[in-house]
Amino acid sequence: EESFGGHKDSKPLGPASVGLDISFPGSQHLYGLPEHASSMQLQTTKGDKSHYNEPYRLYTLDVFEYELDEPMALYGGIPIVWSHTAASTVG
Repeated sequence: EESFGGHKDSKPLGPASVGLDISFPGSQHLYGLPEHASSMQLQTTKGDKSHYNEPYRLYTLDVFEYELDEPMALYGGIPIVWSHTAASTVG
């Protein structure tokens, strides 16, 4: 059993996760990861100047009572991220 933000997951089929590190060279801002109650511009989750101290999580869930300005997922995870610069838009 695991707890996150006051929610418990009994993991009836066992633990599972996928982790990714993605780079967008030349980009200063990333946008995306819908279904979160935070800004469309993704905030930093690592380092001294991080906005959040938890990573963005993509759970398959449906949260009824959610907190504003938090990186926790609200509904199923749809991992789309894009970056826009003067030279290109990549996603």
